[in-house]
Amino acid sequence: MREHSQPTATSRAGSYRELLRYPHFLLAVLAQFCYVGAQVGTWSYFIQYVQDYTHMPEKIAGYFLTGTLAGFGVGRFGSSHWMKVVSASRLMGLFAAGECVVGNRGHSLSRLDWICGLYS
Repeated sequence: MREHSQPTATSRAGSYRELLRYPHFLLAVLAQFCYVGAQVGTWSYFIQYVQDYTHMPEKIAGYFLTGTLAGFGVGRFGSSHWMKVVSASRLMGLFAAGECVVGNRGHSLSRLDWICGLYS
């Protein structure tokens, strides 16, 4: 592990060049890029998907898209709040359990067991 010197009032705390030396930072940037790309790709096709598979009009599909965006925002900020109280791993486990219960209502028990098996 590198030894870090304490920054003084007149020195800079670090530089971008130093930051690029950390492979974990570079991988995190790549992961964030892929994550945003997946979100944009999914949400840009969402209205067409709803129209094709539920035969609802474009306006209703747009409302569904707005609902998913609002839910994403509430989940993002709500999770940030809850991570002050609950450990991240426990919170992820609770979300996984909630998905198994709520996300799979109406499906067969064998499918529910398969989905829950993904989280163990």
